[in-house]
Amino acid sequence: MSAISLVCGLGNPGDEYRLTRHNLGFMVLDRLAERRRLEWRRAPGPALETAVRMGGRIVRLLKPQTMMNLSGRALASLGGADHRSILVVCDDINLPLGLVRFRLRGGSGGHRGLESIVGALGDENWPRLRLGVGSPPSADRWSDWVLEPFPAEDEPAVDRMIDEAVAGLELAVRRGLDAAMQAHNRRAGEAADGENPA
Repeated sequence: MSAISLVCGLGNPGDEYRLTRHNLGFMVLDRLAERRRLEWRRAPGPALETAVRMGGRIVRLLKPQTMMNLSGRALASLGGADHRSILVVCDDINLPLGLVRFRLRGGSGGHRGLESIVGALGDENWPRLRLGVGSPPSADRWSDWVLEPFPAEDEPAVDRMIDEAVAGLELAVRRGLDAAMQAHNRRAGEAADGENPA
C-alpha cells in the first residue's frame, strides 16, 4: 500500500462557510496546522497548501479554494500520480455525528466534493477519511443541512471528532492506513480507546 504523501481537506472558502458541516475537512487541516504552527500559502492550482514533516518525510496539506462541487480542480494536476497516496478528508451525512471512518476506496455517497475528485482523477481508488455530521431531519434538506453551522449543543462532539481525525491522519501517515482503520473505525455507540462510554 502506498504511503500517504498528500492530505486534501474539503470545504468551501469564505467566512460565511467556515463553521458549517461541509467544512469539516478544512477544520481538521486547520487544527493540524495550528498545532504544528504551519502557515498556509497559495498553491499553483486553486488551493491553499502547506507541508508538515511526519513519519520521517514531508507530507503536503491542501485546501481547495473552489466551491465544494469543483474541489477536483485542485487535484487535476495529479492525474498521473499514485492516487492511493492521496488522503481526502470530508464530512459525511451517512455517518452519525462524531464518528470517524477511514476507507481505502469507494464511491462518493452523493458528496459533491468527492464526485468532483473522482472526475478529476478518473477513478475511486484513493483513501478518504469521512467524518460524521448526522442525517438531516428530512431527506430533501441535505443541501441546506451541510451548509449550516453546527448547533451549540453539538460543538463538544465536533471538537472531539476533529481531534480524533487529526490523530487518525497522523497515524495513517506514520504507520499506514491499516493501522488507522483498526484504531479509529468504530461502529456507532462504541467508545474510542480512552473514552468514557457513560
